[in-house]
Amino acid sequence: MNKLKKIFDKIYSVPVLTGIIISQPIIDMATYFSKELLNITSAGIVFRTLILMYAIIYLLFSKKDRKKYLFLSYLFLLGIFFVINIILNYNVNYLFADFKNILKISYLPVLLLFLLKFINDNKIFVSTKVLNICTFIISFITLVAKFTNTQVCSYSNCLNGFIGWFYSANEIGVICLLLFGVTLYNCIKSEFSFWNVVNLVLILITSLSIGTKASYLGIITLTLFMFIIQFLRLCIYRNKENFKGTVMVLLIGVVLCVVTPSVPTCYNNYKLFRDYNIYCQIPIDATNFSNAEIIKKNFEKENSGNTPLTPDEKVEEILNGRDNAFAKKDSMLKKRSIAEKCFGLGYSKYSNINGETHKERIVERDYYDLIFEYGYIGIILILIPIITLLLYLAVKRIQKPSKIISRKNILIGAIILVLVGAHIAGHVLFSPAVTTYIAFILAILYSEEVIFTNENKK
Repeated sequence: MNKLKKIFDKIYSVPVLTGIIISQPIIDMATYFSKELLNITSAGIVFRTLILMYAIIYLLFSKKDRKKYLFLSYLFLLGIFFVINIILNYNVNYLFADFKNILKISYLPVLLLFLLKFINDNKIFVSTKVLNICTFIISFITLVAKFTNTQVCSYSNCLNGFIGWFYSANEIGVICLLLFGVTLYNCIKSEFSFWNVVNLVLILITSLSIGTKASYLGIITLTLFMFIIQFLRLCIYRNKENFKGTVMVLLIGVVLCVVTPSVPTCYNNYKLFRDYNIYCQIPIDATNFSNAEIIKKNFEKENSGNTPLTPDEKVEEILNGRDNAFAKKDSMLKKRSIAEKCFGLGYSKYSNINGETHKERIVERDYYDLIFEYGYIGIILILIPIITLLLYLAVKRIQKPSKIISRKNILIGAIILVLVGAHIAGHVLFSPAVTTYIAFILAILYSEEVIFTNENKK
């Protein structure tokens, strides 16, 4: 029995957990290459299913306490819910697709509960430093792919942005946003060590090169949020450290303002930017295209107009047609039974039109997709762990006023920003590639509270 316990403790240890976190960019890169070379799209889900099983086994066989029974009860209820969802929408032809989607949406709550239980059992302070390695790997892969001209284009061509050797622009954009928040925190906290400054520059370049609205607007918002925190700290503490931090964040803000007209996001959304008197420039990559002059003339002609967008046109530009998919599925949901509204229509919902089977397009706005696929009960069950933890962290900060201006709040800000972004763009709650980082960052914040409480009790 002691031998089994030793094996269990070795498997579930900080080095193994660190390895799992560091492996995330490698798994995402493997997903891309497996698709390109072997035409296999499920490489990522296979690896992350193993991680999911790793987490569930720990919850089943870990130290017995109140949290264990609470977490297992939650997982039991979630499992029963998914069984009901599958029964209501059962179709043998699409059972695998439904099951795969359930694994994806289960990833965040299961991994989060595992990390909380692991921290609680071992009283280990989880560090943000491991995420520095992930940041470097992602930035390095993206830039090497660019310099070797083997990069994946974010959209129709790399003039609109590029994402290294990764599979999805939306996913990697959100991941870079989260890592930018972590890197900015690490950089200021450690008084600008060379490693952290290099990482910050790399992740900033990578994030701005992707071309998605989420990554660009997220970087702007987090920089502004960090500036407010640093400015308040400077006003209260009036020391050299906070002065340096404030100047650094201000410098990042100035750089962002200067480069904005020439980033791919501006080029992709020039009508929106023009409404705010920001006239975009064609990215420098245009010189690499054989029809560079034509591209330049056409863009300059379109970008020179002064006609403002109407409110409806703005919505269309921001949502990229997702509002139409939402209206269609919302209309479909209203006609369904109470059971289907409560337990969802399933992921692979197909409709019969003129004797032909058509798959209903997902909305690509995560909260709406959650309601359509898993109903009102499903969205509550799936989001309970993350909402509860965020409320817990908020209460802890309110109880201790000094924590209101803690630099670590940039991590909470990054999480909230990503979760709010899921309302508009999606590819967050349904993406294990993204939710791994969300769960780990929340675990970092939770571990701080657990250790702080224990220190006070001593």
